[in-house]
Amino acid sequence: MEQMFVSTFFLSIALLQPSGAGAQVAGKTVGAVNRPIADSAPYATATMVLDDDTVNNGNNIPMVLRIKNTSNETIITPSFNLFVLDVRDGSGNLAPETTNGCGVHFFSACYSATEGPISMIPQGINPGATARFDANVASGYKVGKPGKYSITAYVCGLQPHPDCFKSNTVVATVAIGAVNRPIAGSSPYATATLLVDDIPYNGNRIPMVLWIKNKSHETITTPVGTVAVLDVRDDNGNRAPETTGGCGVHFFSDCCSAT
Repeated sequence: MEQMFVSTFFLSIALLQPSGAGAQVAGKTVGAVNRPIADSAPYATATMVLDDDTVNNGNNIPMVLRIKNTSNETIITPSFNLFVLDVRDGSGNLAPETTNGCGVHFFSACYSATEGPISMIPQGINPGATARFDANVASGYKVGKPGKYSITAYVCGLQPHPDCFKSNTVVATVAIGAVNRPIAGSSPYATATLLVDDIPYNGNRIPMVLWIKNKSHETITTPVGTVAVLDVRDDNGNRAPETTGGCGVHFFSDCCSAT
């Protein structure tokens, strides 16, 4: 018997072996906090299942977590985050965390204690029953490069057993990265001129226009999709941090997801 719970969770990343007590800053703990996580539990099992082990967008890895009650009593889900995710690249490094992730990742060196747990309605899982929970990793981290990523769920706070324990580990492959697509220095049939309207006060709102002039003897037609993409770099030649939408169209970038 499988129970379907429709709930919202803030999913985050956990270190395999949390260590070190964090410092206290303005009443908040900053830095990793030691919290034991067992390899298994005598009262429940947690199984991660990938919808597809190969994806084109590392920030959208569809998967579910199934929690089975193996005890003889009903177990209750907590009224806060039920589970967190440990996401690592092929070298065993923790995936980059988002600002929100650092706000709740008590196990991480970037922990800032700035985000409270997301509340949910407690649900009961009867003896022998299995509950299914959707998992979306984008809230806690972002995967900007292609490769293999291991994902483990840590289940915490099931009552009357409030300790944490691990699920199995699944491996997802992010298949898309930078695409080798020739970009010419100029064109024999058109020119493209980018102009900045004014000096911006906000880097996220830079007013500019792109002028495309047809210098051929025939009509040229713009595509149905994207006409132009911008390559933005700092003074050192490094590409500016990209948004999820940017990674969807930046074929020249390592984070390209082709979405």
